[in-house]
Formats: sequence, C-alpha cells, structure tokens
Amino acid sequence: MPVRSHVAPLSLAAALVLALPACNVVARLRGDDTVDISRATLRRMNVSVRRPDPTICPREQVQMAVFMTVVPEGGKEEKTFETWTGRGAANKNDRLDFGLFTFDSELGKFDRDGWFAPLENLAATAGHEFVVHATYVPSAAVFSSTYRFKPDYACITSASAVGPAGGPGGPGKDGAPGKVGEGGGVMSAAGDGQDGLPGTPGADATPGGAGPKIHAVVGYVKTPFYEPLVAVRLTGAINDFLLLHPGHPFVLHANGGPGGAGGPGGTGGNGGAGGTGNPGGHGGAGGVGGTGGRGGNGGVGGAIDLVFDARFPDLASAVTLDVSGGPGGAGGKPGGAGAGGVGGKGVAPANTPYTSHDGIRGREGSDGVLGPVGHPGATGSASAHPGSVGDAFAGLTDITVLAALPQARPAR
Repeated sequence: MPVRSHVAPLSLAAALVLALPACNVVARLRGDDTVDISRATLRRMNVSVRRPDPTICPREQVQMAVFMTVVPEGGKEEKTFETWTGRGAANKNDRLDFGLFTFDSELGKFDRDGWFAPLENLAATAGHEFVVHATYVPSAAVFSSTYRFKPDYACITSASAVGPAGGPGGPGKDGAPGKVGEGGGVMSAAGDGQDGLPGTPGADATPGGAGPKIHAVVGYVKTPFYEPLVAVRLTGAINDFLLLHPGHPFVLHANGGPGGAGGPGGTGGNGGAGGTGNPGGHGGAGGVGGTGGRGGNGGVGGAIDLVFDARFPDLASAVTLDVSGGPGGAGGKPGGAGAGGVGGKGVAPANTPYTSHDGIRGREGSDGVLGPVGHPGATGSASAHPGSVGDAFAGLTDITVLAALPQARPAR
C-alpha cells in the first residue's frame, strides 16, 4: 500500500513571497519595493497635494502626490500608480519612487519624500498661487508640467508665547553607608554594622516666569482669492501677520512659564556589614531615601491687549484670548532605600565542640517621599476694545481692509 505524505498548503502571502526574487523579498519586507515603470508605456502624469482640498496653507507642510497612468509592459489596459504617503519609514511597496521626480517652487522647498515646506510669510503669498513645477526625470522632455494651488488658512488655529520655564531643583545627596562592625575572636562576639544614613532631600525648583505681553489688531480684509478674511497683526512678544477664515477658531496664548521640577531625593546609605566573630555581628539597617524637592510654582499669565475694527463688533470674538498661568512643576522623585547590611560570618575554634552562627542581615531602609507639586500660576490680564485698524494693515500688497462686508448672495 503506497504511503501518502501530507503537505500543508502555503498561505497566499507565503506563496507570493516564494515567487519573488530574493532581492524583491528583502525590499518588500523593508517596505521599499517600489514600482518599476521604466519599461511601461507612459500615458499621463498628474500632480496634486495630499489634503482634502487642493490648496496649500503657508503654515503647514504638505506632501505632493504624483499619479502616473501607464500601460505595463506586455499589457493592454491602462493602470495608474502613485507616490507613497508619509515620510521616513512609510510603506513604499507598490508605489512610485519620489526619486523619479523633481519639484521646484519659488515659494518653498521640497524634501526627498515630496514634502513641501511653503514660505511662511502670509503677506507675500496672499495674492499669489503656489506654483509647483514637477518633472518625471526619465522623460523630462515629455512629462514636465506646472501646477498651481491657491493659498488657504485653515491650518492657522493659534499663536502663542510663553514665559520662561522655572529651573529644576538639584538632587539630594546620597546617605553615607554605615561602618562595618568590628570583628571578634573565635570565642568573642563581633560588633554589629552601623545603620546607613538617610539621603538628603532634593532641592526645591524655581518658579516659572511671568507670561509675555502681546498687542493684537484685528480687522476684515480681502485678497484676490477670498472676501472676507480676518487679518490679525501681532506685536510685542510675537511679531507676525496672520490671515484667518471667518468662523474658524483661533486662540492667542500668552501664558506663564511652567514651574521647574523638584530635585530627586538622595538614596539612603547601605547598612554596614556585621563583623566576623563568635557569633557574627548583625548587619546595619539601610538608610531612608530623601524626600523629593518641591516643584516650582507656575508663572503668572501674560497680558493681551486686542483692538478690533470698531465697524465690526463681531470681531471681538474672532480671537480667543488665553492668559492662563503656567502649570506647577512636578514634585521631585523620592530617594531610593538603602540596602540592609549583610550579617557577619560566625566562626568557632577548630577541632572543638564549640559552634557559632552568622549575624542577621540588616533591614532594608524605606523609600523617600515624592515631593509636592508646585501651584499653577495666576491668570494674567486680557482686554478687547474697538478702535481704528487701518495703520496696522497699511502697505500690504494684494490685501485690502474692508469698510463693509460683502452682501450674501441669495440662494438660487
């Protein structure tokens, strides 16, 4: 009767891996198995950005996305491949390699993973599209195009300045170890080891500094692309010009600095070993760990003075003002316990009926206590009042201060 052997069927994934050349297997496991279209018939290239709207926010990096429509070698139907999503260790399997493309723009820079860092000066780009020139390097004469993306400001949700942080407390000193007990003879008891000394407390941290002062001017403006926008001019601790979409939340922070962390307590000293004798001396107790230092108090919040266009009272709530005090610093870590000293060795005269015993190991010390947390800082001051805003936005190209809001168009 023939003997039948049973072989378990391979999983689909394992079968695919075995079917690949060895070099491809390694690349796929690394996530580097990009698509090779060098032998394909190229049909179309399109470039966009990886965000819901095909726009670019000047204060946020965005990744380019390249789509190549090709007819694979030996095939008849078109297939579209695209570049990978993410950066660094992103999975690149079955995606186009960014190394096949170059990108250029006068309004920003690109990295090797296709991420675009736009020019952050909002006034310089308010009236201009972000122009990106993309080229497929192996066929630069055929696949090289210019793409345009409007600016938008949805990513701009906050601006902040914080007072200086408090300094951390220094560590406590470790306790000194106990002395070893004096030795005895074969017929005399040995001395006990001394107890280890406690660790000293960690030093208290210093408080955070007071929050900064910021002056803000807010008005309605228009650009060639949007009407209206909310314009914000910041001076003082922050010098900046921002554009916001009306109704989008925006928070201006002028917060106190955080308190420093308390210093860790010192470790308790180890107990001294018992001396050798008849009997052996007992080990000394381990020292207590030092208490952690107190965390520094948070600094008082800063001051914000906001002037909004007197013609538009609703602008008083376009910017949320946050002048919270800084958080209290963490309490210092407790010092560790010292180890108990080992008991001394018991000895007795040789060739006699006398016996002896070893000393008892000393007890371990206890850990120190966690230091107290610092108190949060007090709230600072914030005010908003109407005024004239024209001077704050004078001299800006492609940005016009509005004297009235456009009328809403009736729905069709």
